[in-house]
This record gives sequence, C-alpha cells and structure tokens, in this order.
Amino acid sequence: MEIRSKTLGAIIAIVIFGGIMGTSALGLWKTKSVRTPAKIQLSESAGEATAENAGTGTYDPADIRGNQRFGEISEVFDIPLEILSRAFALPADVDPATFKNQGFDSIYPEFEGEQEIGNGSMKWFVALYTGPPFEFEDD
Repeated sequence: MEIRSKTLGAIIAIVIFGGIMGTSALGLWKTKSVRTPAKIQLSESAGEATAENAGTGTYDPADIRGNQRFGEISEVFDIPLEILSRAFALPADVDPATFKNQGFDSIYPEFEGEQEIGNGSMKWFVALYTGPPFEFEDD
C-alpha cells in the first residue's frame, strides 16, 4: 500500500493539530508556566508543616523561585511592594513590581567571605514576615 506525499502531509497535520486541540479541550495543554508556590498544611497533631500542591494552608516561602518578580511575591504572600522594596534596598531607578529575585546579583556587589543576597534571602524574609515554619538550607 502506497501513501501519497499529499495524503501523508494531511495525516501528519491532522494528528499534530488534532492532538493540540484535543489536549487543549481537555485542559491538558498549557503554554504558560504556573508561578504560584505550593501551599503548606500544618498538621494539628505534630505541629509540623508539609508542602502540598493543592493544600488549603498558606503558601510555602521555600517554593519561591529566582525568576519570580517582586510583584508576584507581593501579591501571593500579601506583602506590600513597598516593604519588599525597602527590605532589599532596591535602587530608585528599579521598578519593584518587575524586578526578579535572580537580579540581586546585578544590584549588589560581591560581599567578602561567603555572604550572599539572593533567592534564599527572599525566602527567609517572606517566611519571617508571614510566619510559617521555615528551615534555612545552607548550600
């Protein structure tokens, strides 16, 4: 059995675009990344926190990523943007709503020793501000 090139092209197009439309209709096709941190749920018996993707507790500061903007962090964790801006001493010419955590290297000079201001500092600040349990990991 021979398949003509035009027929093969049509079959390939139908399979590709039909697959995209089908997965989109089922809600499985996502073209945007989700930047919402996982939620933590406090267990009442042990008083321990566990991270869950679909929890009903507060958002987990440990799930903050370096590519998140201050505006997103402000909205999710209910921290005023002005407080984040002042806490990390953002320069006046930097827009705090669009500034990303990974940009700390561009505004802070290298510190002597092993001190660093980075995404870990943001996680720690948010945890202290909002109150959930947080263990600072030393990499």
